[in-house]
Amino acid sequence: MLFFKTHLRFVYGSIAVFVFGLVPCPLAGQVLPKIVTAGDYHLWSTLQLESISNQGNWISYTRIYKTKKDTLFIKNSTNNLEYVFPGSNNGQFSKEDTFGCLSKDGLNLINLTDGSGRIIPNVMQYEFTSSGVFLVTSESSPNNLLKVSIYNKNGILKENISDVVDYRWNSQKTKVLYCTLVNGKYSVRLLSFKQDIEQELILTNVDYPLNNLTWNRTGTAVAFYGVPTNSKDIGDILYTYQIPTHQLHTLNTASQTTAIKIDSNPHLQLSISDDGRNVFFGIYSPTAIDKSVFDTNVEIWHGDDKRLYTHRKQLASLDHVQLLAVWWPYVNKIFPITSNELSWVMLSGNQDYAITANPLTYEPQYKRFADMDYYLNDLKTGKKGLFLQKHNGQSGSIATSPDGKYITYYHDTNWWVYNIAQATHVNVTKDLQGDWDNRKKDPGDELRFWGNAGWTTDHKWVLYYDYNDIWAITPDGKSKHRLTKGKEKGIQFRFAESSDNAEIRVNYSSLTSASYNTLEKLLIRAVNLNDASSTYYLLDFKKGERLLTPTNGAINNLLKARESNVFIYQQQTYDQSPSIRHMTSETAKVTTLVTSNMHQKNFKWGHSEMIHFKNKYGSPLNGALFYPAGYSKEKKYPMVVYIYSTVSGELNHYVNPSNENGIGFNISNFTTQGYFVLLPDIAYASGNPGISATDCISSAVKKVIGMNVIDPLKIGLIGHSFGGYEANFIISQTNIFKAAVSGSAVSDIVSHYLTINSSNKLPEAWRYENQQYRMAKSFYEDQEAYYRNSPIAQALNIQTPILTWVGLNDTNVQSKQGMEFYIALRRLQKKNVMLAYPDEGHILSSQKNQIDLTVRIQDWFGYYLKEKPMKPWMADTNTATQK
Repeated sequence: MLFFKTHLRFVYGSIAVFVFGLVPCPLAGQVLPKIVTAGDYHLWSTLQLESISNQGNWISYTRIYKTKKDTLFIKNSTNNLEYVFPGSNNGQFSKEDTFGCLSKDGLNLINLTDGSGRIIPNVMQYEFTSSGVFLVTSESSPNNLLKVSIYNKNGILKENISDVVDYRWNSQKTKVLYCTLVNGKYSVRLLSFKQDIEQELILTNVDYPLNNLTWNRTGTAVAFYGVPTNSKDIGDILYTYQIPTHQLHTLNTASQTTAIKIDSNPHLQLSISDDGRNVFFGIYSPTAIDKSVFDTNVEIWHGDDKRLYTHRKQLASLDHVQLLAVWWPYVNKIFPITSNELSWVMLSGNQDYAITANPLTYEPQYKRFADMDYYLNDLKTGKKGLFLQKHNGQSGSIATSPDGKYITYYHDTNWWVYNIAQATHVNVTKDLQGDWDNRKKDPGDELRFWGNAGWTTDHKWVLYYDYNDIWAITPDGKSKHRLTKGKEKGIQFRFAESSDNAEIRVNYSSLTSASYNTLEKLLIRAVNLNDASSTYYLLDFKKGERLLTPTNGAINNLLKARESNVFIYQQQTYDQSPSIRHMTSETAKVTTLVTSNMHQKNFKWGHSEMIHFKNKYGSPLNGALFYPAGYSKEKKYPMVVYIYSTVSGELNHYVNPSNENGIGFNISNFTTQGYFVLLPDIAYASGNPGISATDCISSAVKKVIGMNVIDPLKIGLIGHSFGGYEANFIISQTNIFKAAVSGSAVSDIVSHYLTINSSNKLPEAWRYENQQYRMAKSFYEDQEAYYRNSPIAQALNIQTPILTWVGLNDTNVQSKQGMEFYIALRRLQKKNVMLAYPDEGHILSSQKNQIDLTVRIQDWFGYYLKEKPMKPWMADTNTATQK
């Protein structure tokens, strides 16, 4: 067996020790906690909560180690009985009596009633039916096909199905659609799991591949493609099968008097309406991509091109453009929905309408998401009309109701609802006191609206977020209710991301919508905006919110048992390693089931607190302050300040010490080495990102200096990406930092403004005019502001030694930005060292390079902030050669 059974368990590093009894032992004296060193880092693991059984009697969780020797556990929530599965994953409960997980040996099954277990070898994937009566597994075969096996709940083999190409479950886990290949012939069948197994033949013995097996959401219809060898000439074949009527419908556009040609490319999702009557599928564009312009020896760049030459060339690498069409199998009618121009698409909730738009209408422009004109297409009549003009192109700015009657969208600081039948627009949030977007709190940044949370399942209410609260508003705007009281409490409420909390639907253009049942108490997550603590509440639509879990520290990953009011969740603070807690909503009694990193008590460790400060405009801001391990009031400590934008929310997060860090920074490495660490928030003024950062960071540092706990002459600054830009700039404005580090950072915002991104082939100007850099104007509208906030233009003022690093394959911020800063500082004879990592990107991915960067950053601050000896790599090559 590959699992162990125990009642008392301690995990030390990656070795599990199983203890069945403890013998008291006298101690000569109390062992004092010791200092954490790099040699101890391997002891730490990450606790990951996985699942809870239907009644809540069992939980599963994983301990993840840097040594890669991860371990899966299941534990009884009442008697502490525990099973251990080294190197296993994908654990699933079936009711309260069976648990399965995968390991290198196959599928491990345990009978939770009597503890007996067995292994089914070679299993790659498995799933229990929703009834818990059957288990379905798959394993690879020598012919590169799958063998699917069906067992009863006792593990007795009921049926083997060989030569399976692919299979798909319905969302209810009651049926499986599968395709086989036998003697060169493809067939599709349906398995139904009731008290016994029922087989249904859908299509048999065709001599071409069948793929993209697809279910509709309600489990009443399936669809798939056939791909003949000459499909590029005649198009693919589309099939749909109606399960209640046992009818198979076939669409072969090669035999029809139409120019439409079916395209099975999965770029556009094959989809079926909830009622099974509409099938949405891909077709070839009738207009081929013109590649001739890219076949010449000269590149031709037009100033008024909708897309840059580089972007057009990237798109031209595609074989063809795929468009979306709808097929009504009962009347054998086809209707193209998108076109080369109107390529953006989403469907109404009942799939009777499509909303289309042209992403290029207002190009060239300089937002992250271009405005678009939105057209409403009646799929039954073919009627199309413009209903929104020059509307925000962000995902989430527009959504449809589940019943297909309404469209909600965000426009001009308010949420609106469009009634499709009446063709009317209603501003449903006017005259409310809600703060619906970020314009007041973060001017200059891209527009971020707090969101449409979804709809109620009875379709009577549309749900919105303001900065603090959740609102329910009728589609006609006549009834409006604030469901939570977060504004009064300084709390931000949001619906919890739980599979049992809402029904989530996925639409085209990667859009999702949620439906919430107002008759149930719903889980909502709460974040305290003053101390960054997080917890959960239960929301009653009539009575409001009621606290469910405690309010200290960070509480997350809450799971509810499907068939009882039992909850499990993780809880942590910076000085308390994550634990798994168990509770019932009726008694509110909390039991700790699992605590991670118990060995921490043997080491000195720090703690954290939130500090509060103000910028020069009087705006209140937070900063997460982490104390050094073994802190003494009698000492003054060095401090490292990490910056980005809003980072104080990390206050209650436990951080495993590690030298494997993609940006070279780890809070616990520094606190265990005797540093304070500060993560302050930044409030930005439009047109002054660097100056705003300097003001806020300086104010935060002065606040900590006033606490009389740090040495004001030993403060370091570190940032990555946008935080690296801020670090580069801040040291040109102030000398309060003894040393600095920046990584993957912009140094010249003028040249970066005029750069084409290496990844998406788009110009970077949008980041400045309408996003993170918050300039709010083009370079040509306010050149002085750009130079005023550009590190390279202010480099003459720099007195702080700085260590910079770049990944030479960085496609986000090109490494030339780091190179230019290095050359500028070199020319100005400023103290700086640059680390350049070949084959690395924006964040380091190689374990070796992560360790190298982390250690060198610690060396850098160790020398400048703790007066440790200079490492040889820090000395200039002339000095190093002489030595």
